[in-house]
Amino acid sequence: MERDCRIRFRQSDLEIEIEGDREFVETYFNNLLQKFQFGPFETAERGNNLLNQLLEQKHPSSHSEKLLLFAYYLEKHSKLESFSADDIGRCYQETRIPGPRNINDLIRKLPREYVMEVGRKGKKKAWRLTREGIEYVETKK
Repeated sequence: MERDCRIRFRQSDLEIEIEGDREFVETYFNNLLQKFQFGPFETAERGNNLLNQLLEQKHPSSHSEKLLLFAYYLEKHSKLESFSADDIGRCYQETRIPGPRNINDLIRKLPREYVMEVGRKGKKKAWRLTREGIEYVETKK
């Protein structure tokens, strides 16, 4: 069976991850949501729901803050070991937020205590959040 869809849902201490073909994942997930009385899951073309939830919770006011939030999402939720400007660009596209003109330049201008260069992903520089960068995102309200 081709595994082309995966969903992970976390609510307080409950975490559910389902993988399989899209129809199976949506059906099984909606059944679980009904059992837990969360309501139906909509697969509307609103972009990445978890990423949008993080944006609503943290209210980033600048591109620098959005970039740090996107990097946090990529490392913590998408399980990427590092991110590139292209990865950040995809987050802007998924959330339907107009991005900055030059993401690489924006990353380079972030405080060094928040990001560090860790090599390359393809032809692009690769970056990781530092402990201070992770703490900044987690404590931002």
